Amino acid sequence: MIATDYSIIKSTLEKQFRDVIFFISIVTLLVLIVIFLLLIFTRKKNEGVVRSVQDVYLDSINSVVQSIKEQRHDIINHITTISWMLSLKKYESAQDYIKPLIQDAKMMGNKINLIEINVPALSAIVQAKLAQSEVHSIDMQVDFKNMENLQLTTIKTTDLVRILSNLIDNAFEAAIELPNVVERKVYVEGTVQSSHLLFKVQNSCESISPSIQARLFEPGFSTKNGKNNKGLGLHIIKQLIENYKGTIDFTVQESYVVVSIDIPLNEK
Repeated sequence: MIATDYSIIKSTLEKQFRDVIFFISIVTLLVLIVIFLLLIFTRKKNEGVVRSVQDVYLDSINSVVQSIKEQRHDIINHITTISWMLSLKKYESAQDYIKPLIQDAKMMGNKINLIEINVPALSAIVQAKLAQSEVHSIDMQVDFKNMENLQLTTIKTTDLVRILSNLIDNAFEAAIELPNVVERKVYVEGTVQSSHLLFKVQNSCESISPSIQARLFEPGFSTKNGKNNKGLGLHIIKQLIENYKGTIDFTVQESYVVVSIDIPLNEK
């Protein structure tokens, strides 16, 4: 015969149940804290990205506004000059004066018409940079092909805007250093080829020493010391590209540099 005291068993089971409830409560609380911290971190990260892209757009918008102001001032001067020519009955001189103005307007219109990008944000930023190039007397040429095949499924539009806009800004800053405005040239090319997004930014510049070339992708390194450097820097741009398993190459020639980007497009 076996005799048992059920109260002892009940007390033991209740103690084990309380221990299990306490353990589950602690684990649940820790999980909730981790989720809350992750949400805060993700939100701050997204806010930082959005703020960075907003800064890019604001800078571009300010450049467009500045360009419009300068063009308005130039138009007033042109109209005044033409008006005086007409009042003096210098009709042939007025006609000769107007021809290059019409050609410049057509060239700018052709540049904008050549932009065929399937991403409105990229199209907008390139057009803004075209307007900005006029402010700094930079001959900017753009060539985008097969961009209708660009489907952004794995690449964030904000990252593409940050990469391309900062590369163009770096090209502008290098070209502006040239004292002769005729030599200030920037060429931007983009295409989609064999499931790869390819960008190429070429700009004229002063000679770059080999020691500087070797440090271009170093963290925190900049050739614009003491200046208002708003760009991301080639190191951070390289990190963004490598996040998408892409590559970035930097080629230095005698009077210009070329930055080439290759980002694979994952259809899945």
